[in-house]
Amino acid sequence: MLHGVSGVCTFTSARWKLRTAFERAKENEGAPGIDGVTFEAIEEQGVESFLEQIRNELTQRTYKPMRARKREIPKDGGKNGVHPWAETRS
Repeated sequence: MLHGVSGVCTFTSARWKLRTAFERAKENEGAPGIDGVTFEAIEEQGVESFLEQIRNELTQRTYKPMRARKREIPKDGGKNGVHPWAETRS
């Protein structure tokens, strides 16, 4: 069982897990994150150095995720629901 942030960081920082997550996101045509970084930009920088940077931040506990984007969706009765994504689904 994982305990706290330390356990999660250790679990997710395995090189093969980061590589697999990157490849799956790319295969699924994942959108850039809130930071706007695209797969193309990561590949220009170098995938291995990008993944190593993420791994180091996780293992050293310095990783700080950016705030989730939110979008208000109009609901019946004039209220808005807030959802944690920015892309409008078609």
